[in-house]
Amino acid sequence: MPGVGFFCPDGISIPFEECFKHCRLGQRCLSLPTLLELAHQREWTGIPSVTQLIKGTRQAFLEITRPYFFDPKSRAFSLLGTMVHSRLQVVPDKVLPLSEMELSLSLGNGLKMQMTGIPDIYDAVEKTLYDYKTSGSFAVVKAMNGEKKEWVLQLNGYRLMVEQLGYEVERLVIQAIARDGNTWIAKKRGIDEAIIMVEMLRMNDDEVLAYFRKKAKALHEALETGFCERCSEEETWQGRRCQKYCDVAVWCEEIDRREVQNV
Repeated sequence: MPGVGFFCPDGISIPFEECFKHCRLGQRCLSLPTLLELAHQREWTGIPSVTQLIKGTRQAFLEITRPYFFDPKSRAFSLLGTMVHSRLQVVPDKVLPLSEMELSLSLGNGLKMQMTGIPDIYDAVEKTLYDYKTSGSFAVVKAMNGEKKEWVLQLNGYRLMVEQLGYEVERLVIQAIARDGNTWIAKKRGIDEAIIMVEMLRMNDDEVLAYFRKKAKALHEALETGFCERCSEEETWQGRRCQKYCDVAVWCEEIDRREVQNV
């Protein structure tokens, strides 16, 4: 199941509905419209999305099956990204605002071997598929060096969906807003602009399909059996994601404890 509520500033959890009705602390930590936007989530439909499949399978599995709470202020940059996306959907002719369309792609036989995705923008004149990102300069530099594998896979997954509609895609581009752009640390990393255009690698179609097919199969098997292997070191960013950026890490720790007890 998706997130069910927030952590208040004092660390106490509160369901979304109760938070929206009345602030238990007497003064809201964020405006009500902001909280409503942060609580908005996509429901699990039985068909995984590109975004779910580029995550660690256990993380995606737990986000679907376990209730969780999160600190609304931890989603500040996610909210910024959402606002950027919405403002950049007013586009001229020949540019398709694909974020208004959910596309799908068959990965094999049967409903379980499909995935969905919502790309951002396709420019028919430049034959370019764009994806908007709001990220720290560290991640942008990794992408520039070809080391941001999940971004490459995400754009190539979207590319296959767009090409399936009959559009030709010659370039894959990330338009990244560096959250720490124009700071000394960003400049030290070689990022001297706040908005950076990053060309992404076009992968072999069979390689892209094989990756998403494997991840979709693993996710469905986890949902059927209730068991899932730990995310890889690469998927957890060498553990940093577990420590600070995973809302279901507490459930992951519980699974590990149970496995140890059953040995």
